[in-house]
Formats: sequence, C-alpha cells, structure tokens
Amino acid sequence: MHEGSKTYPCPVPECSEVFNKWLLLCAHKKVKHVTEHKCTSCDKVFLNKTNLRTHSKIHSENRTVIPCPYDGCQRTYYFKSNLECHVRVKHLGEKFVCDMCSFRFSSKQKLIEHIRHQEQKERSKPKKKLNAQRKKRKDAGIPKRSVLTRLIGLDLPSNLEKLVMEREEVIAVSNKEVVVQT
Repeated sequence: MHEGSKTYPCPVPECSEVFNKWLLLCAHKKVKHVTEHKCTSCDKVFLNKTNLRTHSKIHSENRTVIPCPYDGCQRTYYFKSNLECHVRVKHLGEKFVCDMCSFRFSSKQKLIEHIRHQEQKERSKPKKKLNAQRKKRKDAGIPKRSVLTRLIGLDLPSNLEKLVMEREEVIAVSNKEVVVQT
C-alpha cells in the first residue's frame, strides 16, 4: 500500500485482511464473514437483521391477524402488503404482464424471474448485424463457366457449358472442339 493512502482493515478479530477500498472490504465481509441472523423462536435463518426483525413480528403476542375481506375466503395475513397482493391476484384478477411476450404472472417476482430468464436467452444468441447486406458476388450476372473450359480457353454456348458442368454425358475435347458423346 502507498504511504498516505487510506486503508480499511477487516473488523473481524481473527481476520488480518486490509483493503485499500471500502467496496473491497464490503465484498470480503459478504463472502468470508457471512453473519447469520437466526430467529430465536423458530430457528429460521436470515442474511440481514432487517429481514429477521420483520419475520420476528409473526411470533409476537400482540401481532394482528388480518383476514381477507372477501366472502368465502378464509385466508389470513400478518402483513397488510401480503393481503393486498392476495386480493389483487386472487379476487381482482390482476396479473403482471410481460411486455416482450404478453405472458401473465400472478406475482411481480415471477415476472422479474421470467424477464431475467428471457434476457439471458437474448444475451446467449449470436448478435445479428443490423441492416447488413451481403456483399455482391464478383461474378454476379455473368453466366457460369466450368473450370475445364476456362483452363483450355474455350468459349462455349450456354447449353454446352451446362452439359460440361453437369457432366451427365462424356465430353471429349480436342483441338478446341467439344464433342458430346452419348
């Protein structure tokens, strides 16, 4: 490390890693020192405190249970946002629609996963050149000639040239004359 540059040592006592960038330290902690936040009531594990705190509300004595207001629906929820999602999807028939293919999904998360999958498929496809036209052949518009007639310098009518190229019949060439034998 250069003198005078700021360093960021890993705060874990057993670890002696030091980084010159804060982001490198954060990445190191996420990979090497993953802290598990465990629920004391049900032993469920979370990667951050916020999710554990939200989860722990379902175990509290004074939690409110919110029933679905629709007749005949027995669903209950601990969180208003979950009830709202249930009502939108099950009772109001709202779906999350993909802009690319018009598929409909029951949750936003399923739509996001679908879009991510579609984008990965697009990235794996070979890229096509936009408005790219093929280069015109050098011999475009010129009648085809066989290598044989080109090499010996013959200029044949197209019907004989075709016979030479297809070689359906035996062709004898002598003194710059072509004789077709059947």
